[in-house]
Amino acid sequence: MLPATSLVPVTCALLADCLAFDHLAAGGSVERRREMSEAAEHGRMRVAVANGDTAGYSVVAPWFFDAPFLALLDVKSAMRGQGIGSRLLEDFEQAHGPRVLTSTNLSNARMQRLLRHRQWAPCGMLTGLDEGDPEIFFTKQL
Repeated sequence: MLPATSLVPVTCALLADCLAFDHLAAGGSVERRREMSEAAEHGRMRVAVANGDTAGYSVVAPWFFDAPFLALLDVKSAMRGQGIGSRLLEDFEQAHGPRVLTSTNLSNARMQRLLRHRQWAPCGMLTGLDEGDPEIFFTKQL
């Protein structure tokens, strides 16, 4: 049975939960913690709550090539495979348009499957951001 998932604006407590399960933020990345905190402060972060537990989050960077850009999407590892990532992606799609963009590393097969499942199309690749792991860009017309 899928969890009852609500998407809500971030609060201080929810941000703390997200910082705790995001692997970079939890690993001490000051840059990731700053990025997430600024997104929360400026209303660009949404949080998925499933059965009362913080389950995932999304962060929008609205200035990328004049289209809304989904900068981050993460689901707590214990809650993956339950449709939470799809729900966060659907929320992003419904809130923006007519064209949206995102990217993921070539190594992130799970995110690529999710994007293709929701009819996002690859639109380019950039090398050199993460050593040996190119970034694949995706777009969707709404």
